[in-house]
Amino acid sequence: MQQPRQSPLTQKNAAYAAQQRAHAYGSSLGNFGHGRICDKNAVIAFRGYLDWIYDEARKRVDAGLSYEDAAYDIDLAPYEHLNDCERLVLNLAALYREFGRPPPTSDPLEVWHAMARFRARRRRTSRA
Repeated sequence: MQQPRQSPLTQKNAAYAAQQRAHAYGSSLGNFGHGRICDKNAVIAFRGYLDWIYDEARKRVDAGLSYEDAAYDIDLAPYEHLNDCERLVLNLAALYREFGRPPPTSDPLEVWHAMARFRARRRRTSRA
């Protein structure tokens, strides 16, 4: 039997749990499967980001917003310093799926298009 496909956020949570186990054995470095090697503080900070996205997404699901509308509604100020802020859209789509509110299309390219729209809109509003 084929295992269900994990969403990106579920995979990140699994990576975080693996990092916690490694740190329990005394490791001071971590990696989430791609990107640079980071220290224990970066792992803890990233977990804070994941917890924040989860909480913000839950509020928007409960309010009836779509994942794309939720991305525009969320104040990114606490994590403005992170690169690729449009990944918020991808993470929201994954969380909405986990909450039983999948995107209206199963085409993964639509989520990437939503990310591009989000990035373009943020660029326009940051220049205004």
